[in-house]
Formats: sequence, C-alpha cells, structure tokens
Amino acid sequence: MSLHRRHPVPLLLAIAVAAVVPALPASAAEPPVDVCSYLENPQMVAEGQVGHHAELRPYADTAAALRAGREPDTKWTRSLDGKWRIRMADRPQDVPSGFQAEGYDTSQWREVTVPHTWQPTASTTRSSATSPPRCGRTTHVTSQPFGFREIEIRDRQLLVNGERVLIKGTNRAETDPETGRPEWQIAFMDRFVGMVERDKNHPSVFMWDTGNEAGLGKAHYAMAEWATATDPSRPLYHQSNGPDGDAPFAHVWGPRYPSPSGVEAMAKPLKLDAGATTTVQLPTLPPDPSGVERWLDVEAVLAKPTAWAPAGHVVSHGQFAVGGNQVRGITSPETGGNVGVEQSGDDTLVSGRDFRYAFDKNSGTLTSMKVRGKELLTGGPELDAWRAPIYNGRH
Repeated sequence: MSLHRRHPVPLLLAIAVAAVVPALPASAAEPPVDVCSYLENPQMVAEGQVGHHAELRPYADTAAALRAGREPDTKWTRSLDGKWRIRMADRPQDVPSGFQAEGYDTSQWREVTVPHTWQPTASTTRSSATSPPRCGRTTHVTSQPFGFREIEIRDRQLLVNGERVLIKGTNRAETDPETGRPEWQIAFMDRFVGMVERDKNHPSVFMWDTGNEAGLGKAHYAMAEWATATDPSRPLYHQSNGPDGDAPFAHVWGPRYPSPSGVEAMAKPLKLDAGATTTVQLPTLPPDPSGVERWLDVEAVLAKPTAWAPAGHVVSHGQFAVGGNQVRGITSPETGGNVGVEQSGDDTLVSGRDFRYAFDKNSGTLTSMKVRGKELLTGGPELDAWRAPIYNGRH
C-alpha cells in the first residue's frame, strides 16, 4: 500500500511507526516490556505482512497498464514523494496515543523529505497487460515488464544468452560468525521464499543465492531444496565463507578468501612425466549434513597442441565418489512395501512406493528412473568401447 503526500499526515505516521515497532501478535494482551527480546525473537517472521507474492498492481484499463511507471498516481496508488512529519518510538508503549486520528497535532514532529530514489523503476524489452475475465467482465488489469533470456552452465562457465558474464555485487551480513544462529530456521526460509516469490517474474534475476559468507547448515539445504523444486530454471549459488568454501547443492562455485595453497593449486596445472605418480592435497570439503552425493572429477588435459589434438583436449577423465549418497533435490523413497512389475508396450515397468523404473524390451536398457515423480535419467547406459586402430584394421 502506498499513500500520496497530500493525504493527512497522521495516516502516514501509522505506517512509519509500524515499520519500526511491529504489530503485536493477536494472542498478546499487553505490549512486551522488553522490546529488544521481542524484536530479536527469531520466530517472529512475516508479522503484519501479507503473504509472499509477486506484485500485480491494478490499473483502470489496458492502456493505463501499458503506461505503467510513467504516471505517478493512479486510482489505486499514490506517490510517496514529498515532505512528511515523522516521530520514532523505541517501545510499543511509547507510541503517541491516538496519533492516527484526524487532526492530531504533529507540528512538533521532525520533517523529512521522501526522495524519488525510494521508488526505482525497472526497464526491460517488453511490457504486457493482462485482464482475466470472470462472468463476462474484466475483474483485474495489471502490467508486468518481462523479457527473454537463457541461463546455462556450460564448460564450467555461467552463460546468459550464450555470453559469459562477470558478476559484481554486495551483501548484508546478519548471522553470528560463531554459531550461525541455528534458531533462525523459520526466518531463513521465510525471507528466501519471500524473495523468490517477489522476483520470480523478473528476467534480470538469473540465479538464486542461499547465502553469502553464511557458513553452511541445514537452513541452507532446506532453502536449496525448496528453490530446486519451485524454480528449476535458475541455478543456485552459495558462499560459505570458509577457505575455498562451497556447498554441495550449488551450481556455481564462488571461492572467497581462498587459502594460499588453494590459489596456488588453481594457478599451477599438474605436470607429470609418463609413468610418474604424485599426491595432490585436496581442499577441505564443506559440511554435508543432508548426505548429498558429491563427486570429484579428474581430467588429463593437453597443455600444448600436438599433431593429433589441440591444446585443452581431454586425454582421459575419471570421476570419484567423495561422500554422500543422496541425490540432490530428491528425498529417498520410503523403505518397505511391495514391488510390482507390469508390461506397457515396449517397456517393462518396475514400481513401488514413490519410485518407478522403466526398461526398454528391445535394447534391454534402463530408460527411466523416477523418484517421487521426478526423472533422474537423461538417457540409459550404453556401451562405449574403443581401441586404437591398427594397420590390418584399416586395410
């Protein structure tokens, strides 16, 4: 809700004070004596707020919706720009009695100017106006700027519309550096869900961040699981603030304050003579309380071009398990129950509680693995054998 500066001053002050002193819970008969414990209670989330949602501001008609942002006032909205009087209260009981009434004297209150920069506007390549009909009549007309972009991670690079991007930003730290404040589980999820619901329609948002310099705990895993189920189109980022830190669920690695040995390891490629062996010290893995499976990829890459392959060619590669057995974003099926087998065309289906596997009868290949309705396979296993050609094989 926004109000125009021409509205009576006391009405604004009700909003201004409410932003400083949250409304009392319905079950509380009297305001708390200790306002600090009240305001810092981690279980107090979304108090006095509407549910998480994307804003769909109403307009009088389609033409007005397409002019969104160019007119400060509409039938339902007013600009906040202008002069206002405000008074701050440290405790609920210090709020002036009756200040919201018409004619209340605010002449001694401090005057502040609301700058236009409090109401930033976003520009994109498209605008749309929608008006869902109901019973033959238009019930709501709104406008939503939108655009088109493709986000992908390819060759270990984050690409937006096929182009590599350089990310710059800032953060606001609100967690305890020693304990991580585990009692803030509900507050973490509430804030994260609110952010996603608010910004999910904006194409400029291409990645969700579960925490920056935030350590790594079950609250972050819970947020990542919710984000993956709710919006799989955007990758996830997490920065745990540990040396070379990361998170098993993150798609994008963001090292911060790396150890000298970590920087050296990234800067110097491993060089070995034929037949030689060496030991490589890996960085300490971040905690994995949810038991998400993690893998170490190892590649042998040509540093210089040869007559048979360019520099960067992968000569060999391998993958090694480094802990965890839980597929990211999937809860394992419940144990117990019966397993059934049925025939469906060219497929043999094996299913049980919360899972279903499909085998192709013609190739004998496992073609589908679904757990709780989510597909885990992009394709079945195939034989991939090769040997170096010999003279007799070519003639």
